[in-house]
Amino acid sequence: MREDKIGISFNTTSKRINRNEKLIEEITNINFNLFIRLWQIICVIIQFS
Repeated sequence: MREDKIGISFNTTSKRINRNEKLIEEITNINFNLFIRLWQIICVIIQFS
């Protein structure tokens, strides 16, 4: 009984960690895309100036 409870709590914790990692990946992807966009805009501004 005790081992089952420990196993269940460990599973829920690992699932939560996986969800957080996916969220962090999505945020970093969005930030990276924004950075690339900004860099493209800066390059265009530099070309026109």
